Amino acid sequence: MDNQAEIRKLFDYLRKVAERVSRSRHGCPEKIFELARTGKYPDYIVDLAESFGMMIVKVEAREFRLEKNLEQLQNLNQELQNEINQKNNFEKALIESEDKSRTIVKNIPDGLFIFQQQKIVFYNQRLLQILGYPLETDLLNKTVSSLLNRNNWKLIQEKSEHILKSSSQLEQLILMIRQRYSSFIYLDVLLSRIHFQKQPAVLCMIRDITERLWLEQELQRAQKLESLGRLSGGIAHDFNNILSVINGYTEILLNETTLPEKYRKYIQEIDVSGKQATKLIHQLLTFSKRQVVSLEYIPLNQKISELVNMLRKLIGEDIRLNVKLHSDQLYIKANPGQVEQVILNLVLNARDAIRALNKPDSKRIITIETIFPPSYKNINQIDNSGTGTQYVQLSISDTGIGISNEISYDIFDPFFTTKTNRESTGFGLATVYGIVKQNQGHIRFHSIPNKLTTFNIFWPAAHIDQVKEQITATETESLKGNESILLVEDQARVCNVITIMLKSLGYQITAVNSGEEALTAINAGKNKYDLLLSDVILPRMNGITLAEKVQKIMPTIKILLMSGYPSEELLKEFTISNNIQIVDKPFTKEIIARHIRKILTANS
Repeated sequence: MDNQAEIRKLFDYLRKVAERVSRSRHGCPEKIFELARTGKYPDYIVDLAESFGMMIVKVEAREFRLEKNLEQLQNLNQELQNEINQKNNFEKALIESEDKSRTIVKNIPDGLFIFQQQKIVFYNQRLLQILGYPLETDLLNKTVSSLLNRNNWKLIQEKSEHILKSSSQLEQLILMIRQRYSSFIYLDVLLSRIHFQKQPAVLCMIRDITERLWLEQELQRAQKLESLGRLSGGIAHDFNNILSVINGYTEILLNETTLPEKYRKYIQEIDVSGKQATKLIHQLLTFSKRQVVSLEYIPLNQKISELVNMLRKLIGEDIRLNVKLHSDQLYIKANPGQVEQVILNLVLNARDAIRALNKPDSKRIITIETIFPPSYKNINQIDNSGTGTQYVQLSISDTGIGISNEISYDIFDPFFTTKTNRESTGFGLATVYGIVKQNQGHIRFHSIPNKLTTFNIFWPAAHIDQVKEQITATETESLKGNESILLVEDQARVCNVITIMLKSLGYQITAVNSGEEALTAINAGKNKYDLLLSDVILPRMNGITLAEKVQKIMPTIKILLMSGYPSEELLKEFTISNNIQIVDKPFTKEIIARHIRKILTANS
């Protein structure tokens, strides 16, 4: 019984130990081993106790390992979570970076493409726009040579091979290509070595520099015209004075009814030659922008309509003239005679270009078109003045031989011509260019040789209020008058012929030879003169200075200045007001009469 009680005690103790072990891994197997070895218990009890102790040891060891494994798993899980977070952040940053890159590539003004082994593996839409392809065109896996002509591809191939094989990172060149179904353009091409999809590749960036080159050429042209203008201006004043005498007396003689007919035809030949000389000197001054012109508000469509019949006769029946006028009457600010000259010169050039190509009659076409607002895509680049000027676009196109790239930057140069010496002096397009610039306009052209050439002229548009004001001020009036005019002209022969013209119109003329004499006459007879008619270039005191002094003495006097060629310095000082106008020498009696009546009746 005592042994049983002891055994029961031992099992109770083992049970309590097992309960502690279940609550904590820190059991007491040593106590079990110590009790089992006291010798108080039978062997099977000792074996059972020792087995139980060993079981506790193994359980504790296993729990310890599980704890360690769990801790390691928790650490690994945290590391994995950190890696996942990092990967998510990286992917988010990568997506943002790709979006930014995609946005940049899409919106940069340059076209770009990447090629490997001559095949295009990436490109942006701007490339399609620059090359003239529809935006839906797919260029992937197409060869670079299919975009460019053979010579241009050879240049790019040489440069790309050089940067791939050498340490050079960048290569640059300028190419001229023809846009798809359009005209030639100039490209600034930049090549760089990159890796694309882990393979060596070449990044090609292209920029359309046609407009920039045009502006540079325009600056060079302006400088050449400036030099020529100084040369032509140096002789223009004296030359125009000589023509004033020749043309003036010729007109007087032709108006004489008693002139014998056998002499009339000789004088008519002198008259024709004098007018040709006048036209020549005006062309020189026009394209050098040395001529002062009066600008008016002109109905462009009406002006074109007035010229159509004459133009059809000039181009011949074998060429069709199409006229497409805007539905609204478009007013421009320009000189009427110069607008006619621009249209006439361009249409005649178009006629010659068509005849040079010798196309069938059905394809011999000249088109005149007015457009508002302008359809030209680079109008903002052309006019960078920031004034917000609106323009009316006049387009004249033909289906003739076209303009080759070799001469495209020379066509506006004076004396340049592709025709024989007998056919042209080379002033046609140079005069057009000078007129457009003098009228504050712009001119551009594009040409597809043997297919189509178009000249686009952009005239400053007139505001409707300005047009109404001009129409209200325009009156039909007689060219004669009886007012008193003080004539100031230092060249005696010029003075005499002008005096004869004006007296024949009924005016009272007092003629003097200098500014000082004019001031003496004004002071001696205040309020006697209605108009001061003075040459601009006078000895000692120029006409503008004289006009200012006369206005101080007689504020109400009207002033008309005559100019054979006003110098650049005087032009900078000269401003046209209601009481001061200017007329070019040489002039006919009708022209001077109209100017005098216009200024005398203004604000009267």
